[in-house]
Amino acid sequence: MFDQRLGSGCGRQAALSHAGHQEIALLQELMEERMDQQNIVRFIEVFDTRLGGAMVFELLDMSLVGLVNKYNPLPLPDIFTIVQQVATALGVLRERSLVHCDLKMDNVMVVNHSERPLHVKLIDFGLTMPTSETYKLLTVHHAMYRPPEVILDSGWNEGLDVWCLGVMMSQMWLWFHLFPNVEYEVLRVMHKLLGPPPDLILSKGSNTMKFYRPGPIGWDLRAREDIKDCVKAKREENYSESFASLRELAMDAVQEDKVNTEPALDLLEKLLDMDMNNRITPKQILQHRAICFEKREALDNSPNSDHSEEEDEHKPLTCLEINDILPEEYVVTTMLALGKFGQFVKCKNIDKFVTIKVPHSNNRTQREVRLLQKILDAGMDHRNIVKFIDSIQTSHGTMLVMESFDVNLSAYLDMYHALPLGHIQTIVKQMATALQALECKSLIHTGVIPENIFICSLTAQSPRIKLADFGSVIRKKKAKAGMRVQQLATSPGVQEFNPHWGHTRKHLHLQSDRTISQNQTG
Repeated sequence: MFDQRLGSGCGRQAALSHAGHQEIALLQELMEERMDQQNIVRFIEVFDTRLGGAMVFELLDMSLVGLVNKYNPLPLPDIFTIVQQVATALGVLRERSLVHCDLKMDNVMVVNHSERPLHVKLIDFGLTMPTSETYKLLTVHHAMYRPPEVILDSGWNEGLDVWCLGVMMSQMWLWFHLFPNVEYEVLRVMHKLLGPPPDLILSKGSNTMKFYRPGPIGWDLRAREDIKDCVKAKREENYSESFASLRELAMDAVQEDKVNTEPALDLLEKLLDMDMNNRITPKQILQHRAICFEKREALDNSPNSDHSEEEDEHKPLTCLEINDILPEEYVVTTMLALGKFGQFVKCKNIDKFVTIKVPHSNNRTQREVRLLQKILDAGMDHRNIVKFIDSIQTSHGTMLVMESFDVNLSAYLDMYHALPLGHIQTIVKQMATALQALECKSLIHTGVIPENIFICSLTAQSPRIKLADFGSVIRKKKAKAGMRVQQLATSPGVQEFNPHWGHTRKHLHLQSDRTISQNQTG
């Protein structure tokens, strides 16, 4: 067992203070809303020991400090993934008008450092507080993480966490501390790389006179010998000081991946905006071109990219093998389907049944998880689309937990041979509902086959179905003439290409659209 503040493992935190009880209350509230799916650490329980209270969290691998030390420096795609996920967690806090107040490399944990894409969780909510109460916070972690509004004590908001994310990004990307750990020296480097703080912050700051003197126009940064704390301490050279701007520094430090340098630099400059009111928000981070889902995963939706030799190499696992891979709270009972992008198994999870998708490859899993989460948030599980519950990390990669099903439509047809017309009408009507829900989001499933349609319960008088397997979903605007869909070869026993599920437009290389899914339903 490890102390929560040390990094990885099933975390325990001893001798709970008043702040500790506040942290527990916040974490319990976040867990009730399932925010552990939004890159916030999963809180499990709290219990008493002879040393005080102990908090238990999900098992985590290492902090970002350990990750950066291991890979020094991280490749930009990994950095973009981390920034995206931390921004997701900060967005959860911002929606509740909360500031984490202690965002740093030690407080972001990696679930499994050997998996790609990386999956990280935000931890340590001991200093988290409402935005309206930030005036009570006397010190915000190390000086190197403090934005100008904190150093000058001019009042701050959620922009504090965004600034800290910018400092973290610079450490991961450039592999050195952008700022020193003395407040005056931090301000001096800020002036050189980012420019002076806005006059409004300077005029409001209760610490402004400590570091600045009124000048002919605005404020002038005092000389080092005028600062009492600096006179006592020996001045240490900071690598950042030898550059005239953040852009110049980044261009000098980055030796590889010049293609991603410009968007990364633009994002970093927005994260480190000296004006907290102009600083980029978590929502805007997720929409930035360096992070944007559609920009970064354009390859997934490009012609002929929906199938790879790597995916062909994956052989299906047996129920016993899957059972050994899954966490012990899941027991596999039935193999439900063998699809293009994965296997579906029915599992007993303590007191209920669930369906788990075991992907053949992790290339698309995070993309599918994000899509299913958006579908769930939009309430589309009430429109005959599978209800997504959770994603779990295993030695085999990420697995998707969904609502329970009894059989897929292919097995259902084998059981009954010829279905009553009333059942067929019911199934087609429900499929139309699912496809209409996707159309409203400008999505094309492209994989409407019996193996991807599930019957919720065999005992119901009328079949209730759900559409699943969103590994090959594309956006309508990404559909290209000549795209090949329904290549069913990733599993033994499934032929290379099944023309029965093809579509005239596809065969003729005409523009693909929602009629692909409608034709497959027919």
